[in-house]
Amino acid sequence: MKNLQFRIIGLLVLSALFATGAFGNTVSLDTSFNGTGYSIQPAVPAPQWSLGSSFAIQPDGKIVIGGFTHLDGDHDKFAVMRLNSDGTLDTSFGTGGSVVTPVGTDVSSGQILIQPDGKILLCGHAWMGDAAAYDFTILRYTSAGVLDTTFNSTGVVTRTFN
Repeated sequence: MKNLQFRIIGLLVLSALFATGAFGNTVSLDTSFNGTGYSIQPAVPAPQWSLGSSFAIQPDGKIVIGGFTHLDGDHDKFAVMRLNSDGTLDTSFGTGGSVVTPVGTDVSSGQILIQPDGKILLCGHAWMGDAAAYDFTILRYTSAGVLDTTFNSTGVVTRTFN
């Protein structure tokens, strides 16, 4: 518990130092990125909400974002989106720039990783309804944003740890 408290305090101190410019640097948004310095993109058209939980940068500078999304009246789904290095949506990825994958009935994503061969791994957990716990979940996509069926024949692996 002490280790967790130390990490939280350390993060707060670092955040305060950067927010106040303690290192003498002025921080401003880079407007060459999407014209504004930031990019707001829904994972799917008209979601109730979407949450990006991690990102990775490909060798070509494109940004891959992993998370999950929720459509009104539907279950949560894993979501992966790719932006060009200038912050615009890369419409050549998945379907119009993103891919949404249903797994179970309730999901949450964690880390995303780009493999050396360009394939994309997204980990998280999913409620599969067959156990008293969420299942550890890994999804693998091709570099084009399609589930990689050479990975467990479906592109998805789920495992329960009880």
